[in-house]
Amino acid sequence: MPDLSLSQFFGLISCPWWLPPLALLLDLLLADPKRLPHPVQGIGWLAARLEGPARRAGHPLTAGALVMGILLCVTGGAVMALVNLPHGLGILAALYFSWSGLALGGLLREGANALRLVERAGENPEALAEARNAVQMLVSRDTGAMDADDLCRSLAESVSENLNDAFVAPFFWLLLAGPVGMWLYKCASTMDSMWGYTNERWLLLGRAAARLDDVLAWIPARLTVLLMLVTARIARIFHNVSVPLPSWPGWAIVARQARLSASPNAGWPMAAAAWLFNGKTGGPTPYHGQVVHKPVMGPEEGRWTIAGTAVLIRHARWTGIAAGFLGTFLFWGAGVLLR
Repeated sequence: MPDLSLSQFFGLISCPWWLPPLALLLDLLLADPKRLPHPVQGIGWLAARLEGPARRAGHPLTAGALVMGILLCVTGGAVMALVNLPHGLGILAALYFSWSGLALGGLLREGANALRLVERAGENPEALAEARNAVQMLVSRDTGAMDADDLCRSLAESVSENLNDAFVAPFFWLLLAGPVGMWLYKCASTMDSMWGYTNERWLLLGRAAARLDDVLAWIPARLTVLLMLVTARIARIFHNVSVPLPSWPGWAIVARQARLSASPNAGWPMAAAAWLFNGKTGGPTPYHGQVVHKPVMGPEEGRWTIAGTAVLIRHARWTGIAAGFLGTFLFWGAGVLLR
């Protein structure tokens, strides 16, 4: 077995300084190729094949942790092997995995399209069904009976939460550990979205995936709030904003409201978005025929309007760009200091 030192290992998983900003640019400009299989689909396919054996293996908590470990090894090993191919193939593979691991561009495109349909539904009630279907593609709740206000709230919650899940967290791990680290996070995130439910079927089998995703997204979720706050301040200084922004209530209030969420991470960007754009998240939310009363976050009189949701979507784009350039600058600077 070859001797692999720690420095050699980090050389295998690191990435050149230009890779993260180029991946961000591709993500914002280009949609994922429809005809190419996405790596997330591969993770999902393998997880689905392992579910049956895991349920028959014994205790679901142990079996779920074992499946999570197998998927991490397969994902990390496959990405490491491909990004270290010779003759420039590794660079192309690294670029593809870095680009495909980010989903900010797709989130914003789909969110803006759904919002346009919600706006049309206000003028033409017959278009409301189309708007509900478009929002349903972005959320896990039932949108079949929602009005325009509920659709705006659903969009705002999805965009703000996924600003971390779809961009800041994977970009954070891309900077820290290259495409391999990014796809280890994506593997945990994909498993959490498939198995990380708290119902009877998944509570034990998906617990390892849910806890690992919580750990890996803990720092990025809080960084997302900081980035949202900074870019909102800059936006207020340099150009007019079409909706009034309430005063930032302070980190302590946002943190207290964020902790009301069942997830240790999801509540942070949602609470920040609610305060920054005068909305209010949470409240009665329909899931699979039942109404779940989610914790309310944001100003008491806040309400998500079409204009406010549009500003949030534009702001999410600038937050992603700011995160990309700031993260790349820090990454490059750290590399210079270490050398």
